[in-house]
Amino acid sequence: MTVSAVRVATQLPTGRPLAVSFPFADPALPGPGPVTLFPFLLVRAGGATPGSSLEYRAPVTAGTLRVEAGAPRAVSATYVGPLEAGGPSVRLELDHVPVP
Repeated sequence: MTVSAVRVATQLPTGRPLAVSFPFADPALPGPGPVTLFPFLLVRAGGATPGSSLEYRAPVTAGTLRVEAGAPRAVSATYVGPLEAGGPSVRLELDHVPVP
């Protein structure tokens, strides 16, 4: 099975960087519509000290990914969950993010 992913990155209001990888079981991004995520989301956030980072494997139920119709190719995504195991939750919503 081939697993591919869309990775989106942003900066939180606190200044910490945040990147979420949305993996799916397909060699390429599917056509427009919802994407079934598999096997988990990979969340990477900047740590409390400069240059440090945290990595968390979130359940796929914590996020959604949708391929939008039209050109250029774009996705919309959400993630609701912690930046680290046991940490406070954040809500990330991205709309029509261009993808290669």
